[in-house]
Amino acid sequence: MLADAVEALIGAYFLDQGLDAVREFVLRALAPVMAQIERREHEHDYKTLLQELFQSRYQTAPDYEVLSETGPPHDRTFEIGVIFAGQVLGRGTGKSKKEAAQSAAAEALHNIPEREHSVEAHESAVEHAEAHPGPTDTPEPEDHGPTASADSAENTDES
Repeated sequence: MLADAVEALIGAYFLDQGLDAVREFVLRALAPVMAQIERREHEHDYKTLLQELFQSRYQTAPDYEVLSETGPPHDRTFEIGVIFAGQVLGRGTGKSKKEAAQSAAAEALHNIPEREHSVEAHESAVEHAEAHPGPTDTPEPEDHGPTASADSAENTDES
């Protein structure tokens, strides 16, 4: 719906001011986004990249777990682990759970070999998927405060 509104706005501006004015407006409005694309910043969402990899390989997503919280309440540092098949694939720290989870996902992506040749790894992934059904099969966990694990780490922007 937002895309339709933007398209209508640009179309109206074109009809009123012409192509040159619209070109200048669009390039000015989209300059920050185009700069991010040129710097490839849009590719640094490691959690999404890791989830896409896991969905394609194992038809499931990895779990994120708060491993530790240190510091006073106003200046916490979180350590998050990416857990799969009972193993910690990556650890990350940050001033927010979101930042720590991104760091953990980046490390996990670095630690996962490009191609797995072992049948045991695939069988372990299948067992994990069966033991941890997707979100549509399980009820939402309750939030028990700042030490709640996987889901709060995955879904909380700041703590």
